[in-house]
Amino acid sequence: MIKYKIAAKYAKALLETAKEINIADQIYNDLETIADVFKNSQDFKIIMVGALIGKSEKKGIIAILAEKYKFNRIVVNFLNMLIDRSKIKFLPVIFDKYSSLYKEDKGIISATIISAVKLDQTILSNIKSKLSLKLNKQLELSEKVNPEILGGVIIKTEGVTFNSSLRMKLNNLKENILKG
Repeated sequence: MIKYKIAAKYAKALLETAKEINIADQIYNDLETIADVFKNSQDFKIIMVGALIGKSEKKGIIAILAEKYKFNRIVVNFLNMLIDRSKIKFLPVIFDKYSSLYKEDKGIISATIISAVKLDQTILSNIKSKLSLKLNKQLELSEKVNPEILGGVIIKTEGVTFNSSLRMKLNNLKENILKG
């Protein structure tokens, strides 16, 4: 789709600029903040995307947010450029692409751990550190609770699933018994 091509172009250029001046982390945080506002505030989204409010007013709103959240001037300039080019509607997709490029550059991967009950922080930290060592990557770990797995855990990372759930083990046992 065209919006993904546009997002990739802008995200890549922004990340390259941010890396040149060693502020990729700050740009990531600022973009995450403004993308969250965009995603979670229907009013903000309507104002930014709609044609009822002019570009100068939209830039004024960005200036207010920049002041409130202490955005880097590069982010403010970037957002103003998106407004000028009528591309601000692509901001969430641009952030998603920037995020994936940024994390790839930093060696960070996302992982989800699914368990039957909420896990203790010590256990989560232990799993995270062992998985980080095994994959030789930094992990962003999110947790989901799914009582249907009965026990054990399922860990899903980008393209790899580790399934040590009790449900899977019981299903395997059942299959082996049925095979004879």
